[in-house]
Formats: sequence, C-alpha cells, structure tokens
Amino acid sequence: VNVLPLMVRSWDRIQMVDLSFNHLTRVPDELFVLPLVALHLHSNSLTSLADLEKVKRLGETLLTFSANGNPVSEVKDYRGLVIHWLPKLRSFDSHTITMLDHQRAAGLARQP
Repeated sequence: VNVLPLMVRSWDRIQMVDLSFNHLTRVPDELFVLPLVALHLHSNSLTSLADLEKVKRLGETLLTFSANGNPVSEVKDYRGLVIHWLPKLRSFDSHTITMLDHQRAAGLARQP
C-alpha cells in the first residue's frame, strides 16, 4: 500500500498541528492554508508579537491555541491580544476561555 499519495491528498483535512518544542523563531506561514481547529506552538523561541499576530488568520476555525513558554508570552497584554485575535477560541495555553475573557479582550483592543 502506498500511503504517501493519500497523505498528500489529505493535507486540506489536517485540523490539529503541534509544533511545540521545535525551537521555532517564527510562526510558519504554511499553517494558514490548513483548516486548523487546534494549534500548539508552546515552548519554542517565538519573540515577536507581530509575528504571533498572524494566527488571527485562523480566527474563523481555531478553537485551541497554545504559545506559552515562548519569550513572546511574557509581553504585556499577550493573553488579551491573542484572545481578541481569535474570537472563537475556547482554550488558550491550557486554560478554558470564557465569554468574560472575550469581553475583556475586546475592551483591551479598544484601548489606545
């Protein structure tokens, strides 16, 4: 059985990617063509909030996201901004996201 061609044809069905512990310094652009509902990027070397902001391109599908353990997770308002970027998010950095979290994040985004 030749599995590789079947796998290649199924790329558009990949819904979960875990790239944790890979020393990544940027969020791979290749991820944004996938219909992801879960993305795990924790414990890498991501430092740029602007680079992390690219995940908002997954805002319509992403339900679970983790980026804790990266230098960027120490940036002020990291949690609120990510929750704001991903309106359907239900779990972030291994914590359940509530409607109150989403409301607070929306308020944070309106601040100058």
